[in-house]
Amino acid sequence: MLLSAVLQVSVAALAVTTALSAQQVWRVHPVGGTNVHFSDLPQAVAGASAGDTIVLLWDSQIPVNFRYSANVTIDKPLRITSASPFGTPGYSDPLSVPLVGQFTVSGIGFGELLALSNLSVSARDVVSTPVAPHGFDCRDCQGTLLFEDIWYAGGGLTNSVLNFERCASVTLRGCTFDLSGEPVTAIDSDLSITTSLIDWTGQYWWIPAANRWTNTGPGLVVRNSHVAILGSIVEGADRIASTPGLYAGVGARVESGSLDVGPYSTLAGGLAFGSRYGSYSMPSPTAGTITVDPRAAPLVHPTATPWSVPGEIPATYHDWLVAGETYHVSVVGPNNGWAMLVVGGLAPTPVTVPGLGASPMDLASATVMGLRLLDSNGWTEWTRQCPVNVPVALPFVFQAAVLAPTGSMALTYPSPFTVAWPHGYIP
Repeated sequence: MLLSAVLQVSVAALAVTTALSAQQVWRVHPVGGTNVHFSDLPQAVAGASAGDTIVLLWDSQIPVNFRYSANVTIDKPLRITSASPFGTPGYSDPLSVPLVGQFTVSGIGFGELLALSNLSVSARDVVSTPVAPHGFDCRDCQGTLLFEDIWYAGGGLTNSVLNFERCASVTLRGCTFDLSGEPVTAIDSDLSITTSLIDWTGQYWWIPAANRWTNTGPGLVVRNSHVAILGSIVEGADRIASTPGLYAGVGARVESGSLDVGPYSTLAGGLAFGSRYGSYSMPSPTAGTITVDPRAAPLVHPTATPWSVPGEIPATYHDWLVAGETYHVSVVGPNNGWAMLVVGGLAPTPVTVPGLGASPMDLASATVMGLRLLDSNGWTEWTRQCPVNVPVALPFVFQAAVLAPTGSMALTYPSPFTVAWPHGYIP
């Protein structure tokens, strides 16, 4: 079935159950214009109601040095995205609109969704001391947080914030986080990192010494949380030879909880004396659990006896979906098994699939995209064209059921997403 038909079925069911189609779309542009409602993001967030969509516009009318403000507290379910006429047809990624400052997210309730997509976030000023906080601070969210195509540029500056605390369901998909003195930290949370890159920004000579980050460390900290790395790269900080005390960091520090390193993922320490530091650290072999899929890049173990254990981790991940562009969906499961790929609306609350477990998909909108044989590495891929008329900014999810030659079945890690507007189109 063509994706257009699949998503039209999904949207119809999703609209019936959640009434998403009735929500308001707010357009934001600093200069104003036809159908523009706000001049910056904080005003738009204050004026929007739960379930609304906010679109940050970016075109040739915007002053060269303008950046939207990320200094906003979000405590209600919204979809915040961007659109620009500058995109090039044939390119699979949407453009990211620039913001400066810190997103503060709290109180997204059970059954609610906050989706941020197509945004780049950084600090405003590299010379003023102190540097204003920049990044993401997310706390006390029982609903779903979906971050897509987010580029965080730490810039080698202090006051970086990348914190997820007491958040029930967070997905970073298609994101790049250039760390700057602070790791991505999950505390009492559930976090999936899929098709993303987390590494460290270098120190730059033109930044005043007082404004440069002053500590190296891991790319990821797991504290009483469950974190999955899927088709992604997570690296610790490199050793900074020119600055005493800035040593290489591990890829992940698992203080407690569990970490899954999924297929086609890399967890690596930073570079020190030409070699990679350890992939992970734990206070003791019993402090947490680290499961590594055999198809992940080999881990560098911190001890003679590895504290990680091998285990098969079925996963689904995909390109960005841009209306009118080609995309790919990959499923990794049991070697020589089968995969049935399904797409549907992202459910307000997780549901139970009998015999298989929990899924974030709205089963009333679920539609099968195909059944395929997995190769000897447990991999297969669907290539599709995303039609121009697919609904934009509504939340969907890909997930697959995989069948092993032994007869056992499981659900893959899901891959939630929204669809970006066609390149060159301003809504």
